[in-house]
Amino acid sequence: MSEKGKFSKWVGRMFKKPSDEGSTTRIILEELRNAKSFPQFLGVILHPRNLSLITVILVLLAIVFGVSGKISHFIKYLLLLLAIEGYKMYSYFTYWKEYRKLIKRQQDKYENLDESMIQTIMQEMQRLRKDCIELKIPFSKDKDLPVGGSKYGGCPDVPDGFEWPLDDAGRPLSLLLQFDCAELSKYDTKSLLPKTGHLYFFYELSEMNWEGTENSVRVLYFDEDASPLHRCDFPDSLEAGYRLKESPLHLEVSDSYPRYEDLVRIDPEMNYKFVNEQGIAMQRLGYLPATMQGSLLGYDDPAQDSILTDLQKDVLLLQFNSVETDDENELMFYDGGALYFVISREDLLARRFDKVRFELQSC
Repeated sequence: MSEKGKFSKWVGRMFKKPSDEGSTTRIILEELRNAKSFPQFLGVILHPRNLSLITVILVLLAIVFGVSGKISHFIKYLLLLLAIEGYKMYSYFTYWKEYRKLIKRQQDKYENLDESMIQTIMQEMQRLRKDCIELKIPFSKDKDLPVGGSKYGGCPDVPDGFEWPLDDAGRPLSLLLQFDCAELSKYDTKSLLPKTGHLYFFYELSEMNWEGTENSVRVLYFDEDASPLHRCDFPDSLEAGYRLKESPLHLEVSDSYPRYEDLVRIDPEMNYKFVNEQGIAMQRLGYLPATMQGSLLGYDDPAQDSILTDLQKDVLLLQFNSVETDDENELMFYDGGALYFVISREDLLARRFDKVRFELQSC
């Protein structure tokens, strides 16, 4: 590659957005995992391609003030630059040291580890990595949430003419989640979800049908052309125990990786004898899907069999895990299970949410 090409690639990386192939921070962390000595650590941190845009700007400002003779400004910007770079270097150094300690502990614990297979698994998982939208429920004490916002539980904010969904036995379904699609689109890096309107997930909680039969599950979508939203009331027949306490949602983009079983499906030569190596690869990547309250658009984390039967065509519309708390907010799907809503990519892009496939799995 020419020097001009290298420079263009470096500039492109500095302006890389999270929706691109990988952020600068992610690239640095991946390179740090391969650094086995302190000089190699410094080589990663100080490499020009890994410098952030703010660092470049501060360096330029420091040079300008130095050349112009404004020594006081030069010293201030130099100190600011040193503080920022010092904090970043300390953070990366802490990560690198803890990562090396993790590897040492794993090598001491397990005998005959296949380190090359660990690296192979990590590389495959990184190649197949997806962005997902992680859900967190803070259970805020705020009683009056704005109409139309993304939330957990409560009564839905709906257009005129809305009819509360019932199952075949006439039981009302509970609102699990309501999403403002305009808000969701900020975190949808692949633009799969609607950018306008609202998306609702309902489920009948008294019976908790495992496969969503008997109309016990409903995913509804109302677009922006619908009439103004209003907050409806709970149906009288919905028991108090199934009227979930509403809470705002915290959304953020997170990493999502395939399971080892998925890797084996893609490459049968990566057989099941590398169980320890797979677990270690997950740890080194810092991937702990069980800590999520729920997620959209990533890979599934099933308690039993895989939910995504076709990794190319299936989309995990939503995985919603049991809400484990010490108070009345607890919502358990049997023994700490989870709900899975899957849709084909074609149906999702056509907004055919009546085609969603549902499954409840528990240990």
